[in-house]
Amino acid sequence: MKHERGEVATAVLATIVGLVLVAGLVLVGWRAGWWLNESVQQHQVDIRAKVNRRSYEVQQTYREEVLKDMEDVRALDAQLADPAYASSAPQLRAQRIAAINKTCDHISRLTTSGAGVDPDIQAFHDKECFA
Repeated sequence: MKHERGEVATAVLATIVGLVLVAGLVLVGWRAGWWLNESVQQHQVDIRAKVNRRSYEVQQTYREEVLKDMEDVRALDAQLADPAYASSAPQLRAQRIAAINKTCDHISRLTTSGAGVDPDIQAFHDKECFA
């Protein structure tokens, strides 16, 4: 009978130790999963921030290019208004059309997110760009 009690006690003890180990593994696994999930979420936030920064930089570059293009159109308008360039008017008009097409193409790449499009750019678009 003593021998059976010892075997039962050993079996009960082994079962308890096994349950504690399983509970520990489950707890460690749960914490590891939580940590990995948080790590993945932080990585996604970092990627979104990088994409937003890059997108902002691209938009700023297009904005600067559009403003430069608009200056080119204004310079051509000034030459067309100047009688000294009267003999070059056909070529200047062709250059102006090409410059407007280029400017309108660049304007089409601007988004209206954030602060929106510059009022001067919008006015140029409304006057010169025909869809």
